[in-house]
Amino acid sequence: MCESWCIPMDSFAVETNKFEIIAILRDLKLKSIELLIMPGNQSVYITSVDHAGFGIPRASCSMSIGEKVSFTVKSNDISLDCITSCSEKKNNQDYFLLPKNLEVHQRRLLPRFTIDSEYSFRCYGKFNDGMNYNFRIANVSHGGCGIIIDSNVSYKIPKLNGKTLRNAILDFGHDGIMMISLIIVNDVFLPKEKKRIVSCKFKVANRTNRILLDKIIIMLLIEKKRKHKKLC
Repeated sequence: MCESWCIPMDSFAVETNKFEIIAILRDLKLKSIELLIMPGNQSVYITSVDHAGFGIPRASCSMSIGEKVSFTVKSNDISLDCITSCSEKKNNQDYFLLPKNLEVHQRRLLPRFTIDSEYSFRCYGKFNDGMNYNFRIANVSHGGCGIIIDSNVSYKIPKLNGKTLRNAILDFGHDGIMMISLIIVNDVFLPKEKKRIVSCKFKVANRTNRILLDKIIIMLLIEKKRKHKKLC
């Protein structure tokens, strides 16, 4: 019925959409998250972002126009990598071209359990515009869940990166339901499967929700052990 894993980096995607990259860079600037720049191995902060690129304080490092550099961001729950080049020096900034892509690694600190498609655990609710949604729950942990957007509805739904599904209902059948807001941390399209996998983090889990999650995860663990014994 399920399997568990707990590896440091278990989700990887390459973001190539220009507007998504701009949104990610703006978020890094807003949160004052450090970037490690190479060569030089120096920590810097983004001071400006526009449609063509981003800037860092000129005093942060010394480089020439056209020089290629790499930036890395590492935090408790995400890692980003990109390569770009210095295009000009202006307004006391070193200005860099918008990278063509960002490598995004999603870090999970809690084990997540994959649920077979035969179990119809669902996530449903309404988007902010009033449109209803109803997705299959692909996996669950104490910290979040993964949901699947199938190809027959995927075209109707824009990318959800950075958005919040407020008061979503997680329906675990006869085991119970819970209402919780889901913060979207990753929305990746899988061409071969023709579906999207959306990774969500629970905004706040109250005591009732935590008790239900404990029940579901214990049930999945017991089922896994039972199936393992059958195979032995």
